[in-house]
Amino acid sequence: MGRNHLISCIITLLIVSTVSWFAGMTFAGQKTIRLATVEWEPHYGPNLKKQGYISEITREAFNRVGYDVEISFMPWKRAMHDTRRGHFDGLLGLYYTKDRESWVAYTDEISSNKIVFFSKKGRHISYSKLKDLRRYKIGIERGFTYGEVFDNASFLQKEPVRNIDINFNKLINGRVDLVAASEMVFMHMITTRHADARKKIEIVEPPLGVDGIYNGIIRKKKGWEQIISDFNIGLSMIRKDGTFVSILNSHGLK
Repeated sequence: MGRNHLISCIITLLIVSTVSWFAGMTFAGQKTIRLATVEWEPHYGPNLKKQGYISEITREAFNRVGYDVEISFMPWKRAMHDTRRGHFDGLLGLYYTKDRESWVAYTDEISSNKIVFFSKKGRHISYSKLKDLRRYKIGIERGFTYGEVFDNASFLQKEPVRNIDINFNKLINGRVDLVAASEMVFMHMITTRHADARKKIEIVEPPLGVDGIYNGIIRKKKGWEQIISDFNIGLSMIRKDGTFVSILNSHGLK
């Protein structure tokens, strides 16, 4: 009995060791992508359903090709700074700019976003080219891009602030004449936080532009080319099988 008991213990130890070894290998082999971003409802944010449709699409696309995703929300300037320093693998939901391309690689386009000017109703502001807006004070968000042409238009009176709510209040109180913003984001903010003021503002035509929304992986990340390629494959998969549209529908989008 003693010998049999010893053999049984040895076999048990071998089984436990083997299982532990495989578990360790599985854990070590897991691929996790850490992305930083800002709260930018309704595209993404910590308080949205599944952190917003961009977050859900990103997770689903990466999951299809064997990656987990961790998303951290913080002010945009900090997200850019910390990611560039290598504290994160990339950025969630960003526009393309030429100057960023030196340190971040872009995925395929996930969505798009229309940028417009908002004014108080009754101001009757109109324009056909940006120079027509030289006499107006324009509220913008610090650290954001509004397209290369607008960003480089030094003749405009731009007043940067840290968030969209400040710009809204400045517009309502007459401290700026216009606010440049994502139509979808600005209207979501008004609907959810300032519904009584909806009739006080209007969109100034034409739109400033339409920008694609991408994810970005920093070029100093080992294997960034493969990560970008894998994500694009996963994104294509969920577009083809209907998951992409299903996610949009679940967030009230089309």
